[in-house]
Amino acid sequence: MSKFSLRRFKGAAIFIAKALLMIGSVFLFLLTLFTFYDDATFPQRGNYVLAFLYSCIIITFATMYECFKIGQHRIKELVLSFSISVFLTNFFTFFILSLIASKILSPLALVSLTLAQIVFGTVVYICANKVYFVINPISRCLFVTTGSEYEQDVLSKLQYSKNSSRINIHSVINADAGLENIYNEMNKYGTIMIGDIDTELKNFIIKYCYEKNKSFYLLPSVQDIVINAATEYQFGDTIMFYSKSRSMSIEQLAIKRLMDLAISIVGLILASPIMLVIAILIKAHDGGPVFFKQERYTRNEKVFTLIKFRSMIVDAEKDGAAFTVNNDSRITPIGRFIRATRLDELPQLINILKGDMSFVGPRAERIENVESYSQKLPDFKYRLKVKAGLTGYAQIFGKYNTSCEDKVRMDMLYIQNYSLFLDLKIIFYTLKIIFMKESTEGFKTNGLEEKSNQAAVESEAETQDKLQETNPAQENSES
Repeated sequence: MSKFSLRRFKGAAIFIAKALLMIGSVFLFLLTLFTFYDDATFPQRGNYVLAFLYSCIIITFATMYECFKIGQHRIKELVLSFSISVFLTNFFTFFILSLIASKILSPLALVSLTLAQIVFGTVVYICANKVYFVINPISRCLFVTTGSEYEQDVLSKLQYSKNSSRINIHSVINADAGLENIYNEMNKYGTIMIGDIDTELKNFIIKYCYEKNKSFYLLPSVQDIVINAATEYQFGDTIMFYSKSRSMSIEQLAIKRLMDLAISIVGLILASPIMLVIAILIKAHDGGPVFFKQERYTRNEKVFTLIKFRSMIVDAEKDGAAFTVNNDSRITPIGRFIRATRLDELPQLINILKGDMSFVGPRAERIENVESYSQKLPDFKYRLKVKAGLTGYAQIFGKYNTSCEDKVRMDMLYIQNYSLFLDLKIIFYTLKIIFMKESTEGFKTNGLEEKSNQAAVESEAETQDKLQETNPAQENSES
């Protein structure tokens, strides 16, 4: 790679944008500090320590919320992540400054600071995003697929969804086309997407991409996720990968349970006034029950009774179980609000306190769904190696209508890569999801069985042009 290559220039440009975000934010903080909080400043070099502490806090939150992934996330999502990061940073900084001043300071200046930082960050993101795509235009990508329903759903999302990643699927080739045809087609593209194909062909394509310096995306199987989380072990001059038999150690389980107890107790105390108001509103609306209860699976297929606030009309499933759709008429006015803000989930703090659930973990699925999905996807039951959670990896990075195939992969990523830091990241990330409307998007069709609206595909060209979004059903109406 030459000294002044395009790749180096792109890296430098993005680094400058990231540095501007942090330096500008810290500069605005210091300007606010010296202008409005003279009581909280130090006479000499102590202010350097305060600036360093502020820098550490904002970088920590910015990293946690993935504020630096310019070009990988949409501007809207980056701005939201940055807004939450500066809000939390200034929230904690307010108490630090109040301690230094030995009195409760006015928060108005920090509120103005937060707004100024958000405006500044938005401008930086817009400019950096334009520079990124001028330097690094989206490359055409070849998708090697088996043509399975799941892969067609992925292709549909990549081609037509406004929330898709920055991937340009230019051509699709079936794994049955033959090695020579696949090889010739791959020569035309700089990026390859590898679908759920057989291991031998997958290995060939990965080696080919490595040899020819081509980028590739891989739709991982559960086995790939397990191996990716394995630890490197060396016996003499032989390298092996070691995957432990259990996802969490005794120490991790103990710390996780203590954290669950602390969060549930504090959460119930703080949320009790809100829960009381919601209960009164639900009861006053139609006189029906306040809570929705249903048997769900948790760790090791143990059955427990999940508790939520009722968000639908009484007897919403009197004609049989049906999944929530967009603009569902069964959702009550108060139900629409508490579902959008996730307040309907608050009673699950009781489940966490009892030990039925953890605060972070795979979503608790109804028994019928688990049995149904497991017949189609045997790996689905691997999610039950840990306790079900109020929030979790799939709940954060997926959506309400995310397919069961994608959900099991996300949950397995959490299980195999578990750490206390990952739990904390998911907890903080939950704040962001509240403001993302698409995360609560319902299904476009009703029914207990999975439905597909895809058109029949007779050729690879038709696969590109005619694929319609698949809408696999997977949650019941109150899920």
